[in-house]
Amino acid sequence: MNHDTYDDNYIRGILNGVKSIAMVGASPVNVRPSYFCVQISGAARLRHDPVNPGHVGKALMGKPFVASLAISTARST
Repeated sequence: MNHDTYDDNYIRGILNGVKSIAMVGASPVNVRPSYFCVQISGAARLRHDPVNPGHVGKALMGKPFVASLAISTARST
């Protein structure tokens, strides 16, 4: 498989099977791209875990920030 480019159907297949995402570098600032990604994932009914150690103790769209992917992965099991 050529990892420089992926066929649209291949990507579509992955995205259609996804139930949750971890947004590394998520930001509560509503003009940041990561904010929109979390907003869109929520609208698509995907479970989202905002990952940003600088915002632990806060929440983004009802989900608490976690400090690392390890915590996000542990929460999803």
